[in-house]
Amino acid sequence: MIQTTRKNYSKEFKVESVKLVTEQGYSISQAARPLGIHKSTLCNWKNTISNKGEDDSFLVKVISARKILRLKHYKKSWKRLKEALLLKYSGC
Repeated sequence: MIQTTRKNYSKEFKVESVKLVTEQGYSISQAARPLGIHKSTLCNWKNTISNKGEDDSFLVKVISARKILRLKHYKKSWKRLKEALLLKYSGC
């Protein structure tokens, strides 16, 4: 099975790509092709910015996802630590 890697684009790249459509009058297809991205990707970025009304919406999503993952990791670590302490001090 071939594993493909997902490309990560910077916030600035996404915003500038959307500006080609919203400010410079290019169609989504015309803007996406030379940038090397699929038109549905650019359309999603455009919709996200339009719905949020902010350029920082991408950054907020990334930070939120990272915080959630970090909290899950801490929660698991805390649970393992509690179990270890209970085993150590419960006389087992």
